[in-house]
Amino acid sequence: AMTILGRVQQPDWGVSIASPAPTVTSMNGVTVDAQMSLDELPAADAVIIGSGTKSREYAADSVFLTSMRLDPRRQLLGSQCSGVLLLAPPG
Repeated sequence: AMTILGRVQQPDWGVSIASPAPTVTSMNGVTVDAQMSLDELPAADAVIIGSGTKSREYAADSVFLTSMRLDPRRQLLGSQCSGVLLLAPPG
């Protein structure tokens, strides 16, 4: 998603990877550096939640979910694959 969205060439357009850790490693072993923390998510206009081996763990962690402070009334929210678990209502 970052590669495609990063191709948009508009003023005030930016794409960043946010993560609960300074680096994250994909299921295929690709390690990337976070460019912003989860504390910065409330300032984003749109958020796409990625997927990974820890999606279920994060989805079951109410403290983690609350810490993301997403606002569906103001932000465009989306997900890919198991990232949808983090957008599902609790219960």
